Amino acid sequence: MRGECELIDCDVTRVRAAIGGRYLGERDGARMATEGRPKPGILLRLSDDSLRAWDLAAVLPK
Repeated sequence: MRGECELIDCDVTRVRAAIGGRYLGERDGARMATEGRPKPGILLRLSDDSLRAWDLAAVLPK
């Protein structure tokens, strides 16, 4: 991936809940987002100016 990055100082609760929900399920992701670390944080946003993809099927073991 090539592109620009942006650092955003913000309340990261919603973003943490979305990421946590993807891996832990909606309920546990929401709980993870509100527990532990303080809510203010830094979000690193990467733009997708130039995505690249490779088909690795030929080199991966079967």
